[in-house]
Amino acid sequence: MIRIKGLVRAASQIRQQLQAGIRPAVAQPFREQVASILRKVETFCARGGATPDFLPTRSRQAYRYLKGLNLEHLPLPSTRGTRAAGASLRIKNVVKIGDYLADLCWQQTNSRANSDTTHVRIRRDIQHHADAIEKVCARQQGNPTDLATPTRRVYCWLRFLLNEDNLAQHLAALAQARVIVEHSQPQLDRPLRLYLVSLDSLWRKNQYNNALLLRVNEGFLTADQEVWEALIGTALYQRNRDHDHKVRDFGESEEFSEVIFELETFAGLSTTTARGQHHDLEESFHRVNDTYFQGSISKPNLAWSRTQTVQTFGHYQAGRDMVTLSLSLDQPTVPPALVDYLMYHELLHKKHGTTVVNGRRLVHTPAFKSDERNFPDYQAVGHQLKELALSLRGRA
Repeated sequence: MIRIKGLVRAASQIRQQLQAGIRPAVAQPFREQVASILRKVETFCARGGATPDFLPTRSRQAYRYLKGLNLEHLPLPSTRGTRAAGASLRIKNVVKIGDYLADLCWQQTNSRANSDTTHVRIRRDIQHHADAIEKVCARQQGNPTDLATPTRRVYCWLRFLLNEDNLAQHLAALAQARVIVEHSQPQLDRPLRLYLVSLDSLWRKNQYNNALLLRVNEGFLTADQEVWEALIGTALYQRNRDHDHKVRDFGESEEFSEVIFELETFAGLSTTTARGQHHDLEESFHRVNDTYFQGSISKPNLAWSRTQTVQTFGHYQAGRDMVTLSLSLDQPTVPPALVDYLMYHELLHKKHGTTVVNGRRLVHTPAFKSDERNFPDYQAVGHQLKELALSLRGRA
């Protein structure tokens, strides 16, 4: 497999420059910079007797992102003061604060304190730290989008937990995990701390002299008992094929991906408007609303995600009344009908809302699925989405 060092970082820097806006005086050098990166990638691949389609997944996505840019219509800078393009905003101790709050949630599952009082305390602490991060960003003429990756991940996690349903599910998932651990055999030889947090992996384990720390991806928030038993078994005891498959399968599920997508949206928008490089979410909303809802849906906030995703392509957040579609769709090869279908899907979430049953969030109810099938060529569009996901994951 061909590897090109620095391609993903270069694409990320280009994206950040576009988010900040391109001044007319530097527009041509910017175009030449993008063209130069693409030439180098294509030349390097040709020397290896291959094409960019054979690059590793993230590098291939970075190449396709750069290749698909509309360089003739570059966004202008905002009139507001902003940080320099590509600059990362760093705040000390945020990762430690995230660990402190994750530990507070875990300890709560073993507490005899009144649960309502405990929830209020946890939520108050989360709110305090999330607000503090935003104040620091504002003082430095930035926003959470500018945060360095580890800090931004913690901030998004804090904002995610400030949703009451998310926090309730988070604590319920931890309580379920504790019960499984306590009934597992053999007993662990040291105390366990289990943190349900935002990670770039499914889980991570660290052993210390006086404790065992297991960090689990927040995407397992909605996992059932069987998945949690498999996760705890493979992470804390003896790994086996069945457990590994169950954990990986859930990690590739729509439920898992929707949580990850929702987490990401709290970092900020990919652009200051709903207009992308190739598709305009405002136009899509009006087409869908007029055609399928007779104009009855009030317009939500509309935004593109910060990054391309390979499995979940949209999300509706009721708390912010926001529809976010994946940047993966803002490509010249993606037809408007596909964008409209995703817009229709997310507006159905707005129409039908969320139902919580036994602590589990249900969004794709029978009524929702019935309405979804009203979209023309529903099955064909679903097939197109699967093909897009496969191509982005390198399986096409």
